[in-house]
Amino acid sequence: MGAEIKRTDLYEKVWQQPLRDLAKEFGVSDQAVGKACLRANIPRPGRGYWAKLSAGKNAHKMPLPFRGPGESDTIHIGRYEGRRRTEDDIIAEVPEPPIYEETLMAMRERVIKMVGKVAYPRTTTKTHPIVQNFLTWEESRKREYERTGYDWHKPHYDNPIERRRLRILNALFLAARGLGYKPEMSTKQHMHANRTASINVGTQFPEFELKAISPRGRIEQAKRLELTISGRHREPSSIYYWSDTVDSPIEEHLSEILVELIMVGEYSLRSLYQSSYEREVHWRDEIIEKRRQAILEQARLEREAIEQAKQARIDNLLGEAHALHQAETIRTYVNRVMAEHKGEDSQVKQWAEWALQTANTLDPILNRAYLVREIE
Repeated sequence: MGAEIKRTDLYEKVWQQPLRDLAKEFGVSDQAVGKACLRANIPRPGRGYWAKLSAGKNAHKMPLPFRGPGESDTIHIGRYEGRRRTEDDIIAEVPEPPIYEETLMAMRERVIKMVGKVAYPRTTTKTHPIVQNFLTWEESRKREYERTGYDWHKPHYDNPIERRRLRILNALFLAARGLGYKPEMSTKQHMHANRTASINVGTQFPEFELKAISPRGRIEQAKRLELTISGRHREPSSIYYWSDTVDSPIEEHLSEILVELIMVGEYSLRSLYQSSYEREVHWRDEIIEKRRQAILEQARLEREAIEQAKQARIDNLLGEAHALHQAETIRTYVNRVMAEHKGEDSQVKQWAEWALQTANTLDPILNRAYLVREIE
């Protein structure tokens, strides 16, 4: 079992009852609740808190910190597998637009303070594992190149621009890891052409590309580096591109770059929340409209049935009148035939009896067809 709950709601519940009681409510272990609180940075009562409350003493309740950038506001506890909602559930649960306790501007200020100054080590004495993998492959290629001379094994990072690129990546990766964000980048031996990396910011993975560029119109070796943060979910007013200039190399913007990467994670999360909200509203509106159309269609069918019943009654009335006219016509015809034969021909008499019996069968007054129609 498991549960899904808002971060603020879990915080309130954690401070309303002991963890073991809360775990029973969710149908999980108290360790599962504790891990969920740890992941969501939710403070829990310390030792002796409940004893102080029971004794009527004041017990300090720790405030809930702001959630981290890109971190979900919805917490899953235990093995939560979601819940199936019926159309009635969807209609009953009116979607609420996402609300944030912290504005993007306020979060940006907090992130700027958190990031501080990103160090730029000019040596590889302190190397992130991703960059170390590149360096390890580089040493392997050097040895093979010296042995074979094949261009296939030619080193990739033996020029100044590529060495700078590795140092910049190393600085960003180390700074991100120090803040609790996990960098990711392919380190396969033959992926040296890959220039795309990402940083795990909460539940989001903002990507950036750091590559060397050549002066426009020239074929000579690249002299500059440029860094671009990619993705659709970005703040329109923010900067997502940096390149070397004479007065300002990329190394001077590392703190700014890391701040923007973290904020892209938050902006992506909020964009997803907004999209989810709009999707829920649209889905609910569709179901309501579908049901409204079904009611209108049912009403139309009922009106048609009433009209059809009215028309059927009129058609039956006309049919009965026509049957009466046929019966009277048959009787007139029989009387004319009997008068012609003066009732002396036995064969004609038999025919007349049959004809009159047929007229009686058709006659709605005699067979009371009109009453039968009304009962039906």
